[in-house]
Parts: sequence; structure tokens; C-alpha cells
Amino acid sequence: MDLMHPLDGLDARPWSSLSHAYGSAEDIPGLLRDLTGADVDAADEALSELYGSVLHQGTVYAASAEAVPFLAELAAAGHRTADVLALLGGMAESEDEYGVAPGAVRAAVADRLPLLLPLLASPEPEVRRTAAWAVSHTRAAAIALPALCARGGDEECEPSVRTEVLAGITRLDPQGGAAAAAAVLDPSQAAGVRMAAVFASLDAGVPWTEPMHATMLSLLPADPLRSDQDWQSGRGSGSVTSAGLAPQCP
Repeated sequence: MDLMHPLDGLDARPWSSLSHAYGSAEDIPGLLRDLTGADVDAADEALSELYGSVLHQGTVYAASAEAVPFLAELAAAGHRTADVLALLGGMAESEDEYGVAPGAVRAAVADRLPLLLPLLASPEPEVRRTAAWAVSHTRAAAIALPALCARGGDEECEPSVRTEVLAGITRLDPQGGAAAAAAVLDPSQAAGVRMAAVFASLDAGVPWTEPMHATMLSLLPADPLRSDQDWQSGRGSGSVTSAGLAPQCP
């Protein structure tokens, strides 16, 4: 995969015969090229158009699967990486599929995990956090779970990333997430991570415990822990300022 030329082969794909939310996907090559350009406004508009066409209100299409390899290479090459990861994660998460084989779009994202998993070690916390969210939605536990577990150790010092990593581990392996959560339910840990640990425990079916009760009481009111990015994990991914998550992964 040549990251110097992430759009190689773009025009060879049968875009005009594929469809997205607004019909023919013949506009996709232009939108992908705009994402690589120096015009910030054009790139912003292209990203918005892609969300509207290949992930329209959460629905994915045949053109979505075809766009995935190019989007993954754009992300890996550093073109709007966090934004493109969020788009890829949303497509992997979707179960609302139109005109495409069930699971085909998710499988296309999973197929690009070799490109996406290295982004868990990006120098940018927002990229690492979005990568954790996106790769966990591929459901490819055999590949993604070890990478998330490795990132969840002492190597990761940003609490918001640790929070998303815990959510991703729980998504792929609820029992593993519960085991990781049990290690961080104490006041010495970051507030957002502790909240994520409570939800990880509940997602795994762990009975409500005194440490969970004490954690929730200590974190109230919870609104300050939320951020404008908590759509990623759905809950508990707000930015906080102290560290502490060491998942006990298989």
C-alpha cells in the first residue's frame, strides 16, 4: 500500500455503476480528491458530502464499501485522519444497509485494519481516540482486540484515549472489558475512565457493586465529564486531565 499515492486506482473503479444515498456514485472520486487538497473549505465540504452520501443518516450503500479502501489510505497518509477515521467507524458500525450485501461495508473496513491499527500510536491524542473507536466497530476481535489491549497499558498517558480504548475492548470482549474495568474503579483513577469502567461492567452483565455505586456518586454531576466528542463511544468518552487505565486483557 503506497501511502504517497493513496488514491492510486481511484478512476479505475466503476463509480458510475454504483449508488449511494443520492443515486450515482460518480461524484465520489472528486470528493476524495478534495480531501487531499490544500483548500480547507473544499475539504470540509467534501467530508460533509461524503457523510451525506456514503453514510446517510447511518445507512451504508454499495459505494460505501467501494470508498473504504481509499478512505483508509487517506487516513493512514494523514489526510484529515481523525475525521476520516470517524467516517470509517460510522460505516463499520452501521447495520442499516441498502443495496449492498449484509456486513460488506464492515468487512471492507476490517480488511483495512493493517492500515488503521498503527494509528492507535499516532502522536495526536484525537487520532488515537478516534482510531480506538473506529477499529472496535469492525468486530474483528482477533485482530483489533490485541492492539487495543496493548494500547490500554502504561504506554497510553491520555485519559480520554484510555477511556475510548476501554470502551473498544468492552465492545469486542465484554468480559475482558469488565476485567479491565475492575482495575480502575477507585478514586486514584481519572474520572472519565472510572465512569467508562462502570458502563463496561454493566455492559458485561456484572451485578451492581458497592465500588460501582461509590464511583457513580463520586462523579456526580456527570455533565462536566462529557465532551463534544462523546458520540464516539456513546458514553463516558469525555476529556479529563488525570491518567489511569491498565486493562487486564487476555
